[in-house]
Amino acid sequence: VARIAIERDRTVHALRESEERYRLVGRATNDVIWDWDVTRDELTWNEALGPVFGHPEASGPRPVQWRYERIHADDRARVQRSVDAALGGDVGTWTEEYRFQRADGTHAIVLDRAHVRRDERGRAVRMVGSMVDQTERRAAERALLAQAAQFETVMGAAPIGVYLVDARLRIVYVNPVAAPVLGGAAGGATLVGSDFRALARDLWGDERAASTTCLLERTLTTGEPYVELERPHPPHGRDGELRHHELRIDRVTLPDGRFGVVVYFRDVTAQVRAREAIAESEARFRSLAATIPNLAWYAEPDGHVAWYNQRW
Repeated sequence: VARIAIERDRTVHALRESEERYRLVGRATNDVIWDWDVTRDELTWNEALGPVFGHPEASGPRPVQWRYERIHADDRARVQRSVDAALGGDVGTWTEEYRFQRADGTHAIVLDRAHVRRDERGRAVRMVGSMVDQTERRAAERALLAQAAQFETVMGAAPIGVYLVDARLRIVYVNPVAAPVLGGAAGGATLVGSDFRALARDLWGDERAASTTCLLERTLTTGEPYVELERPHPPHGRDGELRHHELRIDRVTLPDGRFGVVVYFRDVTAQVRAREAIAESEARFRSLAATIPNLAWYAEPDGHVAWYNQRW
């Protein structure tokens, strides 16, 4: 009898320790932990059910239907089918994401993961799960996706070329204007992950690739921006002619916390060619005017003589 009493005390003590660990885990993780006795249809929740979802703590176990009634109507049938499949199969774990109703009527997005315990015949007798409120995380993900979409829209419509490389000079992003300059399709997706140095050598040759790489590495190391108003650029595209770019290079911090380099450029070839054409026309005019046998001059509206030929 004494031995039986001792064993019973040990069992009770072990059960209390297990329940205490159960409570401590729930408090430490802030997860809502549930324990479903499948054979008795008794669902027990830990203390986090109130703080996380606002539901009052129950005086005893609830039927599993109480939980199903608080799953969003659009998710309920899917979750029930998933649970039934887990119970009727031979899996040891179960996971679902769904919307769970709070006490105030709103719904939280939860990630629910459980372990399925089976008897010696393989029948499910118990499920112990943990619900994690994912609402803020999903909202943050949606906000990031919206920002990314907005960024893509802006960069896609921008009249300038933009490309971004990481600390290893691997291409991270290329907008549609920059993609053809770097030898890619208009979308630029095929260039992401490419080594900028190797790409530049293939496109522009060793000397040009080395000088451009040097500029990127300088800004990456020092953090000082680089600006060049009319940088000659090797031919690209259908015309096969030398281009001129207004160039700016800045160091930026990437999402992983490391530095990268963003390059902005604008094709100013038309402006350069127009200026050169004006200069050439001016030179031809002066050359022609110098041969005129008569006196010739040009005055500003205020009477200032801006030009005169050599006959004066």
